[in-house]
Amino acid sequence: MSTQDTLDFVRFGEVLHYAHAGAYSVFVYDWLLCLGDEIDFILTPAPAIAKLAYLYCRYCLLLTYPITLYIQGLPHSHSICEHVFRVPMLLALPNLAGVVSIITLRLYAFTGGKKSLVVFIILCYIAIATYHTWVVFDKAILNPDGQGCDPVEAGNTNNLGSIFLGAMILDTFITIAFITHLLRVMKLKYTQMSVFTRAFLREGAAYFLAISCVNLLNVAFNLQHAAPMADVNVPYSLVLPSLLACRLVINLRNLIPEHKSYGSVSSDSRRPWAYPSTDTENGTRISGYVVSPLSAGEGTFLKAMESPPALADFPRNSPFPQSYQDPLGRDNSNFQLSEE
Repeated sequence: MSTQDTLDFVRFGEVLHYAHAGAYSVFVYDWLLCLGDEIDFILTPAPAIAKLAYLYCRYCLLLTYPITLYIQGLPHSHSICEHVFRVPMLLALPNLAGVVSIITLRLYAFTGGKKSLVVFIILCYIAIATYHTWVVFDKAILNPDGQGCDPVEAGNTNNLGSIFLGAMILDTFITIAFITHLLRVMKLKYTQMSVFTRAFLREGAAYFLAISCVNLLNVAFNLQHAAPMADVNVPYSLVLPSLLACRLVINLRNLIPEHKSYGSVSSDSRRPWAYPSTDTENGTRISGYVVSPLSAGEGTFLKAMESPPALADFPRNSPFPQSYQDPLGRDNSNFQLSEE
């Protein structure tokens, strides 16, 4: 190795140390910003698996990344580095698991509970983890010319860069699955989608694409020929996906009240003025129907697409229930329910 190459390794090694510190500082800052919302999320009723996935994704990186900072951010003797230089690479696996768990749960809810999709993502992660572990213990060696405990690869192969390629491929698959389901949902008008679907389109799409772009940038740097600068984007590829995944959970929770429906369709497509049965604030629910005080026709009923049949409760041309109190104080004594 020439003197210039050695100087390049030293210079980019220092840049990498600052990048690690900067990436972790951003993660801690975001954690402090979201701490109040995080406490509310933990204390309010919500599926336990969603809370566990969030806590694991947030605190696994928060507690383990200082180990990476200590190993790769501080100078150590060559003998110490020989024993610990693989640890930061191994810590990337549990952090990736936290990101995958959150994104998988979000995608599972968005696609209406496709278990086959979850199984496939889990199998992909197992394959990535297996390859990652093989590269760490079989291909990675300590950089003999670097000042820190930075791994390199012996020979002309680039298996170290390929471990980030696996994460990018998994993100790409998840994004494609999201877009595929999105195209099906977009056949409906935006106003016909549930509150959750509209919020997920605004928030989820941006976060999915951002995570994929971060991993794509890191792969591009790792697969290029300028070896000294190959690892410059590694800290951001390790930290930003976890940060974005946690932000996705917090932002969706702030946008969606707990009692709202998580379905893809919110109302009958034949009535653009109709309120979804789960989103009506002032209407009154009666056996699968909802009375909307702001609807086009007086006392008009709309049938929610996911509601159980309700005509058995109100036979055709039957009088309107006397116990019902109209929200606008109108007289419904002569109202007749008509079946569509």
